[in-house]
Amino acid sequence: MNIELCITKSANGDEGAFKELFDHLNDRLFRYALARTRSRDEALDVVQQTFIDLWEQLDRFTYSSDPQFYQYIYLILKRRIGKLYRRQAHVSLDEMSFEGVYEMDVYSEDELRTVLATMQKLKGSYREILHLRHWSGLSFKEIAGVMGGTESSVRVTHHRALESLKAKMPH
Repeated sequence: MNIELCITKSANGDEGAFKELFDHLNDRLFRYALARTRSRDEALDVVQQTFIDLWEQLDRFTYSSDPQFYQYIYLILKRRIGKLYRRQAHVSLDEMSFEGVYEMDVYSEDELRTVLATMQKLKGSYREILHLRHWSGLSFKEIAGVMGGTESSVRVTHHRALESLKAKMPH
């Protein structure tokens, strides 16, 4: 998929091109939002609002690279999640839904609860990189675009985040 072409066409009102962007991004954004909100309905709501915001802002967006676009779309999503958190109290781990979590279907719900509870003990940048990599399925290059670093620094941080997570996991 040519993201730049889809953005250009979408900015000019081409709904088919925007649907291509939606199809390309929806699952990734949903998995990230689900990991952050811990509620399927809330994740769906913030992703839907993210796409509405994107549609409304594309005519003012200037494409320079795919990583820069990912940074832009994830910034919109993070702001939407932030607004959600400001409006309500956090959901407890016992109330969360794990439906649709990326590459995590090999774990039981109890194992996922343990991982997510342990992730809360990690510093913010570690949690963020693990969410982007393992819930959104982004490549290290894409994560670098979202987080504003280099691919090599993202790889190092990811490795450190995994090591920290392993060290904090209950045995």
